[in-house]
Amino acid sequence: MRTRALARFLFLLPLLAAGAAFAEDPPALVELSLVPETDGMEPKARVALYAFVTNKSSAELSALSLNALPGRFEVVGETRLASSLAPFESTNTRFRLQLRPGEEVHFGKYQVPLVLRYHWKAPPPKHQAGTPAVLEGNSAQQAAVTVEVQAPYSAVASGLPGGTGPLFWLLLPVIPAFLAFQLVQGLRKRQGPQIPTFSADNVLPAFFIAILVNTLPFWSSTLAELSTGWLLAGSAMLGALWPLCLWIRDEVRWRRWGFRDQDEALSYFRKALLSRWVSRPPVWATGKMGDAQWEGLILGQPGGGLVLGSQLQVSPVNQDPTERKRIENLVSKANLGKRRDRRQLVRELDAKNITLTPSLVPKLGTAQSKSLAVTGAVLQGFTMESVAREPLLVYRQ
Repeated sequence: MRTRALARFLFLLPLLAAGAAFAEDPPALVELSLVPETDGMEPKARVALYAFVTNKSSAELSALSLNALPGRFEVVGETRLASSLAPFESTNTRFRLQLRPGEEVHFGKYQVPLVLRYHWKAPPPKHQAGTPAVLEGNSAQQAAVTVEVQAPYSAVASGLPGGTGPLFWLLLPVIPAFLAFQLVQGLRKRQGPQIPTFSADNVLPAFFIAILVNTLPFWSSTLAELSTGWLLAGSAMLGALWPLCLWIRDEVRWRRWGFRDQDEALSYFRKALLSRWVSRPPVWATGKMGDAQWEGLILGQPGGGLVLGSQLQVSPVNQDPTERKRIENLVSKANLGKRRDRRQLVRELDAKNITLTPSLVPKLGTAQSKSLAVTGAVLQGFTMESVAREPLLVYRQ
């Protein structure tokens, strides 16, 4: 037993000596240090890093390469490390990191692992017989750097209410929509161009809209891909879209149903009978505007606005008693406000079964108006003094 134990000890002694030698002088001892140039980066920006590589051994290093491990970040371009590194020397390089395209953005700090791969050549350890003249191999060294992904405009937002970049970035896609809405809405209401403002009253609805937009999968991914310029422009266009549609609707309504001073009898008749902004039945009002005395049928414009209109006389073309009675009944029903009868009366006019003539026209004092409807700025400040029930249409044979 003692002989076998002694033989085993003598056999393992060279290996133990070689291990001790490697421990005293390992083939390649490399130190990798990473330092970020800035405290953080925006989602679509790049952060610069400095890498310091120090060879702390007698081995010669070659084929140095530095790469990020698979994850959210990737190295942009080449790291451009020295092709070789002599014993006890160091080198450094500057490179950039960015988020991989398509990665979902979450603000916060990340540990980004990087790996330095190299080939080394070193003399054999001391007191070790039977080894090659030169030892060589491939090895790697890992290090991690902390990268903080910050919300855009974090530095600017620090001086705003809330004081945080994420809150500002949350509201940023919504603020241009509110401002564009106010601008176009003011033009639609003919208030003239005004500088829009984002007041405290807008913060709460904007906050909830922003949360809704950012929680929708399609919108959140789309916002992450857009540049800041396109984001602001798209938000402004969406905000202006609604008042712009209302503006177009108002213009269509005005062209179709708006009373004008130059309206002819046919156009005036259609609007007075079918416009939803004319009260049923209308009243004949007398009132003043300044020192002037006005009177006429009170009608309405699309979207608001006063109109002094005329009373029309309807006469049948066919003097057959049955036809006259039918037209008379139709006029009576139309005055009561039934839309079906009013439409039928318009069709009778289109078929040239009836004729129209003014019965009562608006008056300024004792002078009669030359137009069937008085509209516009001349009626600003009109104050009614008395009203009387007068039908829009009167029947005459």
